[in-house]
Amino acid sequence: MATDITSPPRFFHMPRFQHQAPRQVFYKRPDFAQQQAMQQLTFDGKRMRKAVNRKTIDYNPSVIRYLENRQWQRDQQDLRAIQPDAGCYNDLVPPIGMLNNPMNAVTTKFVRTSTNKVKCPVFVIRWTPEGRRLVTGASSGEFTLWNGLTFNFETILQAHDSPVRAMTWSHNDMWMLTADHGGYVKYWQSNMNNVKMFQAHKEAIREARFIPHLPFSVVHPSRSVLACFSSCVCSTTRSLATVAGHTGMRSHSLAELFLISLVLLFYSQI
Repeated sequence: MATDITSPPRFFHMPRFQHQAPRQVFYKRPDFAQQQAMQQLTFDGKRMRKAVNRKTIDYNPSVIRYLENRQWQRDQQDLRAIQPDAGCYNDLVPPIGMLNNPMNAVTTKFVRTSTNKVKCPVFVIRWTPEGRRLVTGASSGEFTLWNGLTFNFETILQAHDSPVRAMTWSHNDMWMLTADHGGYVKYWQSNMNNVKMFQAHKEAIREARFIPHLPFSVVHPSRSVLACFSSCVCSTTRSLATVAGHTGMRSHSLAELFLISLVLLFYSQI
């Protein structure tokens, strides 16, 4: 005989209606707010941080448009006038494509300020050969690789023990030459691999350049001396020739360094 399991007897009458509690709106639920907070956090392997929408300036379409127009434009007479309309955004070109308009080179719009982790003076800055990143040399001896589109830093490398004073890329975009305040010169590959290091001077080096079409490099210390070094496989760490008598510590232009390199080669052959 089966027995029915019923609720205990009640002392007062309570009708049993199908009662449902009012449902909360989805976006007002407590768990929904928690899920939204967790979605805004991204894990980068170090710590949880909020996802930030970075402002990106992509200049590649303008460069592509300039390369396309250069095939059929003979001179400035073939340039198309850009109208003040949103439909002419596709016709924008880099400043090198509008040399006849000097106002194109006036920078009036502020974009962004990027700060390194360790706040220190930055003495030299160079674009990478592909034009997508920036390399800065700071007084702490660090190389900071910045993204040229989103303006955030990608990596930091302790390159020198003293402040970085000079930085230049070779004409074949394969080597980078850097010099510091202690007179040390370093050769780097494009992947930031240090190949050679030697002390070129006992004083600070203010400027360094590769000689065009010749396997030599010229460094300019703070004193009035220019020294030429061989860049073939970075095997020569001894100065091939030196020229004294240059006053001042300003940066020499490429034409001046080319003329100086001819003098250095002439002295080296004697």
